[in-house]
Amino acid sequence: MLVHDAVSVQTLDGARFPADQDLRPVFTTVADNIRALSKAPRRGYTGPVLFEPRAAAQLMAQMMNDSLKVQRRPVSEPGRNANVVPSEWESRMNARVLPDSWTSLTTHPEHV
Repeated sequence: MLVHDAVSVQTLDGARFPADQDLRPVFTTVADNIRALSKAPRRGYTGPVLFEPRAAAQLMAQMMNDSLKVQRRPVSEPGRNANVVPSEWESRMNARVLPDSWTSLTTHPEHV
């Protein structure tokens, strides 16, 4: 698992930049925090994740893009197999692909 922490020290004048002895405790704190994060137990999250509408559309497009493409099967000699990776959706024509808990607005007109 990747862990991140950072500190930002900014100035427009290089002469006013903090001295090394002033920055050492700041960097030590960041390093100590990273060590603590790396030793913390991992916790998985299985709950819902909410996205803004624009982000949700982009996420769905990226996840489903390759699966929804229709690929032409290569022509091969009879009896010889052609290496083709079928779409995940190919065997689900006219079948439900989302869990039963997902419903469309057309099934619940009161939400429209």
